Parts: sequence; structure tokens; C-alpha cells
Amino acid sequence: KGVVHHQVLESDRNGRTPDDNESFDLERGTCVDLIFDLTATHKIQAIAEHKSFRTLVNLKWDKFGQKYYLFPLMMFVLFLVLFTTALVLASKEENPSNYRGSLNGFRLFCEIVVIVYLIGDIVLEVSEFFTTYNRNVWRYLSEWTNVTDICAYLLTLLIIPFRIANNDTQWVFASLTYIFHSMRIFDHTIMYS
Repeated sequence: KGVVHHQVLESDRNGRTPDDNESFDLERGTCVDLIFDLTATHKIQAIAEHKSFRTLVNLKWDKFGQKYYLFPLMMFVLFLVLFTTALVLASKEENPSNYRGSLNGFRLFCEIVVIVYLIGDIVLEVSEFFTTYNRNVWRYLSEWTNVTDICAYLLTLLIIPFRIANNDTQWVFASLTYIFHSMRIFDHTIMYS
């Protein structure tokens, strides 16, 4: 067995670690970033499958990566539970625009939390579009998870006018919205595969 010095992979191209805040090259990133870029852009899988690199990735996943992805997953599950509760309670009402009574008050609370969550989610999605995808619409839409997100957001917004008008079409949009939001769970769980 050989010894692997992971700090080499975590250093920048001049050998400085991220701990060297002043001299670390944030613009170009670490050697790990370079390896990720090579595997993504040039489809060079052999580097990413090397035992020492896999060991480093597993170490980082166990140290903080899992926690970083677990929080958004738990928030999304909470969102899905509250969204389900709001839809079920609304479906039992003659007029879902009526929020009288304690059970409907709870439904209103669920709907407000769902809307606040979605606003935050939309802000993050727009940020991702501008930063990760460099405003490239076709590159952004080439990922099925982004298309699913957009469909879920738009369908959710379409429920509101039909709810206000007390039109039964709201249930068609609510059903489609629920399907798309349920599909979004794969976006959160893909990191655990």
C-alpha cells in the first residue's frame, strides 16, 4: 500500500492550499477542480476513477458533502409534505378560497410556507442560470431536472388564478404540479446514488 497525499489534490496549481487565504488562486481552483473539469469537458473518466481520487472524493463526501446535500433534501421533503397537506385539505372544501376555521387556517399556513419555499427556490434557480449556465438557455434546458423545475414553478403559479376564480380547472393544474414537484425529488436524491 502506498501513501496518498491528498493535500496535493486540494492545492492550487502553484501548490498553495485553500488555507492560504491570501495567496490561494481562487480563480483557477484546486487540482480537484481541474480533474472535475477534465472529466466533464473531455470525458476522461480514467482520472476520476483512480483509487486515490475516489478516496479523496469519499473522504470529502463523508466529511461535509453529505450534510451539504442532506439539508436541501430535508427541506424539499418538508415542502412536499406541506404541499400535499394543503392540496388534500383544499380538495375537501366546497370553496378552497375560504380560509375560515382552524383546519383551513392550518391549510393557509401550509400554503404560505409552500409559496415562500418556492420563491426561495426560484431565486436559487435564477442564480444557477446566471452563474452555472452563463445565461445559456439551451445548455440550461438540456438538463431534465431544470425543465422539471420550470414546469413545476409555472404550473404552481397557474393554480392561483383558478383558485381565486373558484374554477375546477385548478385541480388539473394542482395534479400536474404535484406530479412535477414529486419528480423533483430525483434532483435532490441523485447525489446519493
